[in-house]
Amino acid sequence: MTRRIGLPSRIATVMSGTILLFIVAVGICAYWTVHTLGRDGLIVSTRQVQHSLVDQTEYIQAMMLDYAKWDEAAHALRSHDLRWLYENIGLSADIGEPFQFVVIWGGPLAKDLAWMDDG
Repeated sequence: MTRRIGLPSRIATVMSGTILLFIVAVGICAYWTVHTLGRDGLIVSTRQVQHSLVDQTEYIQAMMLDYAKWDEAAHALRSHDLRWLYENIGLSADIGEPFQFVVIWGGPLAKDLAWMDDG
């Protein structure tokens, strides 16, 4: 004797299979999305850190180059060597734009000189 499965049981079986397939598909999609976003986030974060390191390194190099010239700049100022100042610091040294705060004291000037830029 064969047992016949009724229509309601078949509908319930098909619905159960469909729901199970849907849950598995949603789980796979969720895992793939999280994995892809995590990987992309890692790539973007790494790229931002690398760019920040390059920017910081360039900034520090420029700052160190500026500080490296200070002794020579003081010597050029004492000897009124404007040519050296213009070639190594630029014309803006005359009007004070590359510096935010500068104080010159104890040099060839009659009194101390200082200025500050709001930048």
